[in-house]
Amino acid sequence: MYILHECVALSTSQNYIVEDVDPRWRLIVSKLITAEDLENNHYLEILGDVLEQIDLPVNYCPYCGVHLDNNETVEVSYTHRDYSKG
Repeated sequence: MYILHECVALSTSQNYIVEDVDPRWRLIVSKLITAEDLENNHYLEILGDVLEQIDLPVNYCPYCGVHLDNNETVEVSYTHRDYSKG
């Protein structure tokens, strides 16, 4: 089960903070495919799909400063996903 942190600054669907089953809060930042990306990369097919995504563990919302419960000491690590390479 996922729990979303509700923050006015994160009102777009491609950027959000979520707590998953770990339980650990993660900031997910996504870059969506634009028309220019479609023209420049033949691997891409659908306008608005996720092109790149970064997943960072967080203890606080970097936008509103709210402390996010259930987090222990967070390892400094991240996941970068690049979907542009087919």
